[in-house]
Amino acid sequence: MLVRVSRTPPHILAAALLVVPAVASPAAPAAAPAAAKPASAGAGTAAGTMTADGKTTPIAHGFAYAKTSNFGGSTDDVVVVLTDVAVSAADEKDDAARLKLALAGKLNALEITIDPEGKINAVSVVNGGGTLQLTGSDHTFEKNAMGGGRIAGKVASKGKIEKYGASLSDEATFDLPVTAKTAPATAAPSAADSAKIEASEQGKVVIAYMKAIKAGDKAAIKSMVQPDMAAQLDGPEGKDILEMLQALMPAKPTFSDLAVDGDTATVTLIEKAEGSTSTSKVKLVRMGGAWKVGK
Repeated sequence: MLVRVSRTPPHILAAALLVVPAVASPAAPAAAPAAAKPASAGAGTAAGTMTADGKTTPIAHGFAYAKTSNFGGSTDDVVVVLTDVAVSAADEKDDAARLKLALAGKLNALEITIDPEGKINAVSVVNGGGTLQLTGSDHTFEKNAMGGGRIAGKVASKGKIEKYGASLSDEATFDLPVTAKTAPATAAPSAADSAKIEASEQGKVVIAYMKAIKAGDKAAIKSMVQPDMAAQLDGPEGKDILEMLQALMPAKPTFSDLAVDGDTATVTLIEKAEGSTSTSKVKLVRMGGAWKVGK
């Protein structure tokens, strides 16, 4: 299974690009947000609440940045990150660092990916339990401004969301500057090394798996994963799982590492954007002589 680094291994197929933690039902729905207040000096405004694990947390800070769309195109998506505490400039560029803060009980965050038309593609809730990834259809976005290096509006869950054993709700307003993408600062694996991994048995499976996700080919995806994972695509949450996989699939990943240990293997992918590097790992198992995407 494909998982983001620093995330706890998930229990559903949708976690091929995300993590689903255990989150208790909230005690009460989130209260309506107050008027937006400063997120931090010179960093726009953000205000609201998010409720998860039975606890309501105020949203008081935020930042936003442009990122390459997972669906391609000539324009970029905008990721809005709303938090309860201020985040350093370095941690704004580092998903893993923010997750580490959250797991230590030092950060709660709501991360919303919005396309150029103002449609929400994905939502992540990051807290002490890990990262809960939701589809864009679970939230609404009322756009006040988007463009010219700025995004403003209101985001809210469609009532209380109960999926994957989790329950949460949120609502917030924000007006934030959007940080433009910058050139990656770290070197990529050599073209020869990447080509060698892509040409391997395991690399070919990963390439086919990603193509099937991008095409929305459920039958092909099922043929390339473990049987219990394939069964989840035919379940009541199968449509949501497929949408989530498509929304979170890296746009232009580079194969950076392959580790094989008997009948198990891990393929590491990296993607550089927004001046930082995100890393994903595809876990594979050999079943009946064929490599399958596994947990």
